[in-house]
Amino acid sequence: MNNFYKNKYWKIIFKRISYLIIITFIFPSCEEESLDEITLGTISTNMGDSFRRHFDTGAKAAWISLPQSYDLKIYGSGGFDEISITVNSLVNISAKTYNSVQILFLDGNLFSPFPVEYNSTSATVTISAIDSKEVKGTFSGTIRCNQNNTTKKLSNGLFYVSF
Repeated sequence: MNNFYKNKYWKIIFKRISYLIIITFIFPSCEEESLDEITLGTISTNMGDSFRRHFDTGAKAAWISLPQSYDLKIYGSGGFDEISITVNSLVNISAKTYNSVQILFLDGNLFSPFPVEYNSTSATVTISAIDSKEVKGTFSGTIRCNQNNTTKKLSNGLFYVSF
């Protein structure tokens, strides 16, 4: 029995199964959220035909300092999955809609230590409120798997995170 727990891959799989069971009971709701109802520290979206995904663990925003542009990164994780939304602009980012957006989604696989990577082919972010402490808005788009070219549509994406 001790050899079972000493194997690092079995530890990863056991840990992921435990998280999956916990997440199943914590996030059973399929109700739509609205931007007015979400709490600080929230990133969520509908992804394809699956249930609503939440990325509330470590959900934050950060400025990426580049000499030629202003970039805002919004990121978080949920269960085995991670999402990163980067808004690119040549001028200060303010409350408006942006089409120069990259979305990176890492789909954690329960039985593999390596996640499947998806990148956006098209994406839109609408920032409804932003100040020095918080940013709030919506996002949507299409992401493509780097391994097999399958696509997923992101819809009704919401975020409300602090810097």
